[in-house]
Amino acid sequence: MRIGDVYQRTEHEIQCYCVEWMRWRYPNESRVFFAVPNGGKRSRKTAIDLKREGVLAGVSDFVLLVARKGYHFLCIEMKRKGGRQSDAQKAFSLAVAAFGGLYVLCYSSDDFCRVMDDYLKENKNKEKK
Repeated sequence: MRIGDVYQRTEHEIQCYCVEWMRWRYPNESRVFFAVPNGGKRSRKTAIDLKREGVLAGVSDFVLLVARKGYHFLCIEMKRKGGRQSDAQKAFSLAVAAFGGLYVLCYSSDDFCRVMDDYLKENKNKEKK
């Protein structure tokens, strides 16, 4: 999307970059890092089927099943600059905290990289020893 003369990457483009970076920077942890395809337009029948299969509204874009810094896991919700959480996303963030997870909102790929480096740096330091 173009706004004036400045190109603004879509949320999809930002997420694709984040996944590529994560796989490059943390190949081991990437084995338990995944995206949750909750967004997008679907037919009514598909939406009903997915809900019956366990799809939950508000689930974060990314989940990392690695315990660090006193948390059991990490959930990251990506938003474009100026984006806001839905009520379902806010409720999910509270549930994550209640079950010992860390929920973080990221507004750019830079935010994502900083969060991952901060969360996983304990593991990177151990690998260097």
